[in-house]
Amino acid sequence: MNEIHFANYLREIRKKKKMTMVELSKVTGVSQSYLSQLENGKSLPTDSIVSKLLSGLTDSIAEQDEIKKEMNNRILLDESSKTLSDLEAKSSQLTEGNILLSKLTSQANAISEWNGKLDTANKTVNLNNVLNYFKKNEEVQTTIEKSLSGKFLGPEVDIRKIAIELDGQPLSNEEVKALEYLVIGIQKNRNKK
Repeated sequence: MNEIHFANYLREIRKKKKMTMVELSKVTGVSQSYLSQLENGKSLPTDSIVSKLLSGLTDSIAEQDEIKKEMNNRILLDESSKTLSDLEAKSSQLTEGNILLSKLTSQANAISEWNGKLDTANKTVNLNNVLNYFKKNEEVQTTIEKSLSGKFLGPEVDIRKIAIELDGQPLSNEEVKALEYLVIGIQKNRNKK
């Protein structure tokens, strides 16, 4: 039982018995200032103080038992309502947690969707780089053929090959050949349309 509930209960019993704090203090030997603390909810009594208060409030053992029973019922009721209040608070926290989890899941899905779009965009850029490489490679081959046939090349002509990389590693000649076949196949498909 918390201080407030005990305070209310003690005051209620004392007033039912039509006793003042001064009278209860004299009968029980409990100081008036301590009784005041108890009735104002600033303190909880020990079991021995409760026994003194009960014997001071009534001479009848049956009535003392009745008061103890009522006190225990109030303690149980107080603990039950506290537990219920705690459960309601935890339920509210769980609900808030579920809402937050739902928002985070939604954001994670959106991020995943954007990552997919970004991956597709990167693949498209990489494919464009590959196509540009083959276009440039054809120009380089043509330039080399012109050079070998003795035609004059201007100083602006750059015959360096362009390296294609995949995952930061340059492609081998076999890999470049495989890509060339792929690009030729794509070009043939486009030309058919």
